[in-house]
Amino acid sequence: MFEAADRSAERNNRVIREIADRVIPHQAEFAEGLLTSIITDMPSVVPDREYRDMLRVSVIENTMILLDALRANVDPASISPPPGAVTYARGLARRGVSLADLLRIYRVGQAQFTGICLDVADGLDEANDLRAVKTVIDTVATYLDHVCECITVDFEEERERWIHSRSGLKQHWIFRLLAGTVVDTTEAQRAIGYPLSGTHLAVDAWITPDRAQVMAPDEVLDRFHDLLTTAAARAQTVSVHTDEAAMTIWVSLREPERNLVARLRALLDADPLPVQVTTGLPCDGVDGFRTSYDQAARVRALAESARPGPPQILTFADVAPVAMMRGDVAELRHFVGETLGPLSTDTERAHELRETLRVYLACNRSPAAASERMMLHRNTVTYRVQQASEELEGTPDGVDQFTVSAALEVCRWYGSSVLRSP
Repeated sequence: MFEAADRSAERNNRVIREIADRVIPHQAEFAEGLLTSIITDMPSVVPDREYRDMLRVSVIENTMILLDALRANVDPASISPPPGAVTYARGLARRGVSLADLLRIYRVGQAQFTGICLDVADGLDEANDLRAVKTVIDTVATYLDHVCECITVDFEEERERWIHSRSGLKQHWIFRLLAGTVVDTTEAQRAIGYPLSGTHLAVDAWITPDRAQVMAPDEVLDRFHDLLTTAAARAQTVSVHTDEAAMTIWVSLREPERNLVARLRALLDADPLPVQVTTGLPCDGVDGFRTSYDQAARVRALAESARPGPPQILTFADVAPVAMMRGDVAELRHFVGETLGPLSTDTERAHELRETLRVYLACNRSPAAASERMMLHRNTVTYRVQQASEELEGTPDGVDQFTVSAALEVCRWYGSSVLRSP
């Protein structure tokens, strides 16, 4: 009887190991699929590229640990959460993201991972061994319940430390303003030391790797803050560090500052700093505080994916039509592919042709103006436009300029995310 039980247990473990082995080749696909669904459905938990990277690491580490636990028949409740998951949870706590949103990520991940396990089990010879399949599902659930309990403790402890620090308290109120959960604006104004009734301009500034110099991030951002307040005639400001190399600053404008960006650009030309800057539009009241921030954040996302790279200061007004296309990236990719055909391929040659055609159309089809703007010989511009026209199976005069120009602008600002692989 004992031998039969041992054989049954061994068969059970063998089927579980086989399921885990069959999931392993799908790890990367699972991680990217989960990341895409979270970015689409829960943008608050992936506010920028850094948090997307942290979430990707957390998903990959959790998946590897779970597969190892299945293969080695380890008690999932005995495993500590991976470092990447803890780092990501603490980061969300400092940004004021709710614990419910963090735990929802794990629920979505559990459902998708369980689905993959069931898919691969369907093709096994011993897939009818329901005991093994049930063990896999129970192991996944137990591991994620255990990780969620541990992560909740880390999250709440980090939130407590953050709220009780001086800068954390200010961040706490600012993120509540951005989330729209503040009822008493008077209390919020007192907490952050900044008027909420006027006109606000949100400015994002961050240090990019290509601009990095031998200079402490805090020093760079503090100097930038000084330059901004100088450009805004010493207007009241409030700032919050979104990470160690990035900050958002709101300027309370006493009157429309039409030349603020121009003055800031001149100051940066005279005192260069290794920062990339984006701004929203001046907007009024508490809603304007949030709206200008959302606009600056959208422009930052475009600045980070733009090809060629953006100017050092980029405003929402500069890219408003493209910035408002914050829909489904897959939909944009389809639009680009259908409109540009072979020019939608992510290659250097296609990039040269797209960019030349984009500038040529923006210059009212003037080769001379396009060559001056791109600092290319006029013959080069003419040759590339001809090649691009052939790829489009027509001439620039024979295409719908608005549609083509829109697709080219999407490529210029969204970069590889809307292009097809070679």
